[in-house]
Amino acid sequence: MLVVRIIMDGKYDNYIKAERNIYVNPKFIRWIQQIDECYNICSKSTGCTLDDTHKICKVNNPSSYNKINELINR
Repeated sequence: MLVVRIIMDGKYDNYIKAERNIYVNPKFIRWIQQIDECYNICSKSTGCTLDDTHKICKVNNPSSYNKINELINR
């Protein structure tokens, strides 16, 4: 997949990897909800329900989880 290869090559290091090998551009994040040690992220311009958010958990993907923490604590 082209998008994954470009991201893996380091050209788009600012993308955040969510579960199911989905990459989220932080510029398009609409809202973030924290539940325990996981984040639900909405990146749809029309909004999201919890069923169509992207999930990032500290246990499964600590580097993306830390990127979200950095975004929140700016």
